[in-house]
Amino acid sequence: MNYKCGFFVRSNRLNSMNIVIQKLYKLQQIEMGPNPETPENQEIIKKLREEIPIQIIGHYDRLRARGKEGVARVRNGVCMGCRMKLTVADYHAVKSGDDISVCQTCARYLIYLPEDEEENQSAIPAPEPIKQTKSVTPAPESIKQNKPAVLAEPLATDASPKKRVRKTKVAKRKKPVK
Repeated sequence: MNYKCGFFVRSNRLNSMNIVIQKLYKLQQIEMGPNPETPENQEIIKKLREEIPIQIIGHYDRLRARGKEGVARVRNGVCMGCRMKLTVADYHAVKSGDDISVCQTCARYLIYLPEDEEENQSAIPAPEPIKQTKSVTPAPESIKQNKPAVLAEPLATDASPKKRVRKTKVAKRKKPVK
């Protein structure tokens, strides 16, 4: 019974962490949108900032102050903020939504959206099947009969091949002084 209670507590915590990142991503979309100054958007921004923990908002605001996005999407194991490939462990942590993940390269919060993978898969066209052609050049008779090929003309060779002689200087030994 305790195990199930622990499981439910853990699953609720995981869902809450995933919800926090989703809210942070929504906040970023509104703040970076075309008109964040409208009264409706200001009210939504204020409400979202109250729901997100202070430490996460603080890190997000530091990134935004530098002109960066605070949350980056992950596609095919790549952070879309800095275009660097994530480690396999980081990618699976982001994909599973176990905890809040931060890119090791650009320090942005990472969010995995399943639509990105589906969208990417539909954008790649399926390869066309290879057509079999029957236009094969016939093999010479010598190959068919397992005989070595004989050249019609002898190879043109130089009548007097020049040998290269390597000239080396032999150092004379000095006589030892007695």
